[in-house]
Amino acid sequence: MSSIPYSFDLFYQIHARYPHPSLFHLSNGAYYRAIRYHDDFSLAKVTYNNKLQIESLVGDVPINTVADILATDTNLPDFYAMARQNEALWAVVEPLYGLPLYRSQSLYEALIFVIIEQHISWKNAQKAQRVLVEWGNNFIEHDGVKHYVMPRPEQLASATIDELKPLKITFKRMELIISLARRFADDTDFLQDYESTDDLYQQLVAIKGIGHWTASVVVSRALSVYPFVPHNDVALQAAVARYFDVEKSAAATKAILSQYDDYAGLAAHFILMKWVLDQYPIVNG
Repeated sequence: MSSIPYSFDLFYQIHARYPHPSLFHLSNGAYYRAIRYHDDFSLAKVTYNNKLQIESLVGDVPINTVADILATDTNLPDFYAMARQNEALWAVVEPLYGLPLYRSQSLYEALIFVIIEQHISWKNAQKAQRVLVEWGNNFIEHDGVKHYVMPRPEQLASATIDELKPLKITFKRMELIISLARRFADDTDFLQDYESTDDLYQQLVAIKGIGHWTASVVVSRALSVYPFVPHNDVALQAAVARYFDVEKSAAATKAILSQYDDYAGLAAHFILMKWVLDQYPIVNG
């Protein structure tokens, strides 16, 4: 299998477009990430100078955890080979050659953040995520910057609706977040016992308040695999309409992406990332 170059620049450029980053900080070409590992906090600094460099600034950074979040194992030669055979798709994918399929630190983190993102703009979702981590008040301070980590399930499980109102999401989503945090707090194996990505997807959609979009995005965000297409994602529909000259709809999105068979989910992800680069200005870093 051929090795695809890892593009830290693409990783950085996409994250530089986050208007309200919550679990990372960018500065002068460096990516900073606070990590909670068991009961310890640490702070990693990631840079690229001919090779990816992960440095411990505070505490003992679990290098493998940071590498996992950055998805340094991303290697997609078969996907790129397929994309090259499709002119319209390759026009989207070629500028993203080497894009890492970065991950959340945990399934819990992915699920809570994706629920916040339901039926809300990307910018407002990020505001809400930032409010949540600031509410949790778990951080490392370094050079005057607070680097936050997710509230523990036990902490979020004890939250009240009134405490979460500043997130400015619906009461149902606040209730769902608290309910799921309680399940994670009560059972460390919650949603961990799955035989396949499809099995995890089915367990997710069996939870009231979680539909196809949420389950498919959570699977991808947590595992950096893309077996499902979130065809009801309005940003994806807009991106497909623009890049493939079709109407903006779930049906048109399905029709375009279905031609890529097993790579449909990956194609959708690359299309969305191209949309982020094209539609959003750099606002930090």
